[in-house]
Amino acid sequence: GCAAMRCSLGGTPCYNVALGSCAMTTMKGSHNIGIGYGSVVGGYGCASYNIGLGCLALNGITTGSHNIFLGKYSGCNNDTGSNNIFFGRYSGMSSSCGLANITTQSNRIT
Repeated sequence: GCAAMRCSLGGTPCYNVALGSCAMTTMKGSHNIGIGYGSVVGGYGCASYNIGLGCLALNGITTGSHNIFLGKYSGCNNDTGSNNIFFGRYSGMSSSCGLANITTQSNRIT
């Protein structure tokens, strides 16, 4: 997509897949998958082994790793959280640094 992986600088961003306009911009990490507009957009951190599927899913990740976020805006405030699974639109938006959470669209963290 237009501007996908744009400004992915520093470090060695490799083994990433970005599909969608502005997906995975400003990303320095590796082994990430971002599908959807603005998905898996990093704050110049080295986030790795993440999957974001949906518009702005996992937008704002910096150093978090091993996350799976599925749905529009899913985990869009998660910057340093790791080992999380968020399902559904808006799931996990209130979690910025959680560890080993599973949430659904209702934003319940277990």
